[in-house]
Amino acid sequence: MNIKKKLTVFGAFALPFAGLAAFGGAQAASAAAPALTCQAVAPASGVTGGETWTNNSNGSDPGSAGVYFDSSAGGGMELAASAIAGATSLSLTDPKGSTALATTDQVLTITGVTGTYTVTSDSFLATPPHVPDTVTITPALPVAVKSKTLVTVAPTVTASYRVVDDATFSDSTTLTSATADFTSGDVGSPIAGEIGATHGTGGQAITSNTGTTLTIVGFTNSTTVTLSSEAYKDSGGSSPTYTAASGTGTVTIGETTVAPANIYPDLNLAASECGMSANTPGEFAPNTASMVGVGQATVQNTALALEAAPPATNFNITYPSIGSGWTDDGGYPDTNNVPATALAFPGGKDNEFVLNSPGGSGACTSITANCDSFLKGTATGDWPTTKGQLGLAANGLVFCTLAESQAIAGTPNSGGPDNTANGGHIATGANPSAVCDGGSSNLSGDNSESQALGVIITLELNPSANAYGSDNTSPTSIWNVDAGNASNTVF
Repeated sequence: MNIKKKLTVFGAFALPFAGLAAFGGAQAASAAAPALTCQAVAPASGVTGGETWTNNSNGSDPGSAGVYFDSSAGGGMELAASAIAGATSLSLTDPKGSTALATTDQVLTITGVTGTYTVTSDSFLATPPHVPDTVTITPALPVAVKSKTLVTVAPTVTASYRVVDDATFSDSTTLTSATADFTSGDVGSPIAGEIGATHGTGGQAITSNTGTTLTIVGFTNSTTVTLSSEAYKDSGGSSPTYTAASGTGTVTIGETTVAPANIYPDLNLAASECGMSANTPGEFAPNTASMVGVGQATVQNTALALEAAPPATNFNITYPSIGSGWTDDGGYPDTNNVPATALAFPGGKDNEFVLNSPGGSGACTSITANCDSFLKGTATGDWPTTKGQLGLAANGLVFCTLAESQAIAGTPNSGGPDNTANGGHIATGANPSAVCDGGSSNLSGDNSESQALGVIITLELNPSANAYGSDNTSPTSIWNVDAGNASNTVF
């Protein structure tokens, strides 16, 4: 798969845990307690720790959905500039209230113009602003179109793909594979992958001699096809060189833009090393807390909607039970021996994703990258405040590659080379958070959580970079994010 917006990811994570006063585990909290400050916030233990995505907005599921690259829910856009008859390039922007984006392979309809138009490439950057977005289309426009004309972007659809690890190149336009089961229906399908790599290292991306994606243009038989040009190895870097490819590699035939339905970011965090700014007689502050939150905004089919800023997020915070004989005078919602807080971050301009800010920004301190900043959190119950803040910096994640996704699905080709049916290590139906790159029980030699994050950061900083997972296929979806403090959490 030729993933364009790989970088979508980190803005994509809403990792809001701030606002809550999660402090040490001690006694009770009285009304009008002073501000609490926690020096450490980290994912809670267990499979639900950190941030996952789910179809339910209860903030406690272990994660049943991934955030997918290169997929888009579509929506309404408009021309940012007029286009002449015969144009194959359009400049698109969003009318007020829309956050739509047109990604490669999506289909457009244009008000007042007959037919449909397929996006063959897009230009928007991974971090805001995303528009204007210049896209190339096919076919060419039959008539001139004025600026502000409405353009409807259809949602992405699932396209078939399969992964093989015996793709053989021989200094020509011929590609052979004993396991690919080529058909005439593969003509027009893209080919992407690596040659000479072992578990994601030591290989070079397969491309044309100009760096463009290879496609299948001719079908010979079930094991042999003809490519759009001779296959070359891409050296990578800012000034890549290309040399003829000869040997065996792992490639994806076709591509997929699979995306989940509406999903919610779920947050499960633990705070510690907390304390109050001042103590008065009878007031106690716990030093630990459990923070479970869910983003209020759904993400429809796309990682793209997540990058600009974390959504509005609500947290339920619980603390250790207070000692026998103590009463929580400021109890919320009831006076009992278990203090509790409800914390809400409003979103909008008070939340931001910080890709890289040497001087710091919002709740993200200096020399912090891939950080979600939450400000102006409103806490009710114990330790109330209107100035809650939280800064979370990503330090690891779990992503699935195309081959891993195929193995989990068990189809096509009996799950491909990563499936146990074909000698791989992933069983059909396996838990992505466990078996994919960075997962808790992935194969020895696969990427760790921090290494998986490194792959995504590479793509984040350079969306056209050749960065692959441990099985030499492209990342397709993120299932879990591990984050830590970017600053003291205040509530």
